[in-house]
Amino acid sequence: VKEIPDCWQDDKQMNVLFSPFRKRELNPVGYDSKMKFWNTVIVQWCMENNQSLLTLPTLRTAFKRKGRTPSCLMTVIEELLRAGDLKNKSDFLNMTLPQTTWTSWVMNSVKTPFMWSMSKLKEALTEIDINEVQYVYMGYLKSKGESILSKAEEQPEKFLYTLEEMRKLSNPPCTTETAELLLHWLKLEGKACSVRCDEQELIKLSMSSSPLEITDRDIAQYKLVQSKEALLKAIAVLEEEKLKALNDAKEHLSKGLRIAAKSSLRKKKALEECITKRISTLDNLDLLFTRIRDAQSDAEVYNSYKVGVSALKATFKEAGLTEDRVINTITEIEEVNEMHDEIQNALSHQMQPNTESELEEELCTILSSFKLEDKLNLPEVPSMDLPELKQNKDKLSEPVKFAFTE
Repeated sequence: VKEIPDCWQDDKQMNVLFSPFRKRELNPVGYDSKMKFWNTVIVQWCMENNQSLLTLPTLRTAFKRKGRTPSCLMTVIEELLRAGDLKNKSDFLNMTLPQTTWTSWVMNSVKTPFMWSMSKLKEALTEIDINEVQYVYMGYLKSKGESILSKAEEQPEKFLYTLEEMRKLSNPPCTTETAELLLHWLKLEGKACSVRCDEQELIKLSMSSSPLEITDRDIAQYKLVQSKEALLKAIAVLEEEKLKALNDAKEHLSKGLRIAAKSSLRKKKALEECITKRISTLDNLDLLFTRIRDAQSDAEVYNSYKVGVSALKATFKEAGLTEDRVINTITEIEEVNEMHDEIQNALSHQMQPNTESELEEELCTILSSFKLEDKLNLPEVPSMDLPELKQNKDKLSEPVKFAFTE
């Protein structure tokens, strides 16, 4: 371990940590503290040494101190196994992939108890050497697996990987055995799938939760990529040979060997023609890649259209929208509007409580009252002023006299 714990130099404390575990009931705090120490240093050792596989002898050698090896590591391993942080390698490789069909689920429900029974029977009949048992540290697989998926997401143009290419995605690159364990873990998590093709395993990686499947299109695109890379390497080799032929021609000319120089130039011309053909083939492959990408884009657009049409139809169906229903609704609205106009006209019509006959009777009554007034014998209004009224007028016209007293 690169970062040695502070207590590593304390002989007294390390003697306690290296000694076998006592029963937890005697000292729960000390037991848990000691278990936590060993869990921490084992995890740290796995990550620093880029190791996912552990054995009891490996751990004893790794944590050897002053010629003494820990005597408690088997108890630590058993605790890690119970917690699920470690798994027996054989048990881990026998773990089945997520079930996607009813048939596979039934097969797995029969297979799992059978395999468990067989393993228990094997343990009972055979004596297992604990020093040879290999354990897989699951935390390492999780950390490295997520790192590989992140690197794969940064290369969207890469469709498929070989096991060697996936191994190199790990930084630093892991061993081939660890890469196989990583692939199995990624499959269990539903983040990878693989298929055998041309005597090699092709792997597809994805961080999405959707089901993964390697299609014929993926394999065809992978083969096109391989062909393109092979062409680029061939062109690079031909360019080197062409340059060598040109240098040979110059060297022959410097020595006066014109025939040899012409031969080198003929070779250079032939190589140039071969390079031109390779470049033409490379251009065709690039054009084919472009059309494949366009076709994929068109397919995505078409699928989007289909989804949109389905959503629109579903909306119409949920809302009950049809042409006949809309026409009927519009007709009902027009009828209701007409009814409303009629109601408004009826409410605004002026009421006439008096009939024509009643009005005629009232007019006759008024006319008859005028005739009665005409029949009364009233004297005419006099045209001259009365004597008393005249005297009063004369008095009013006289000037007013004011009396002053000295």
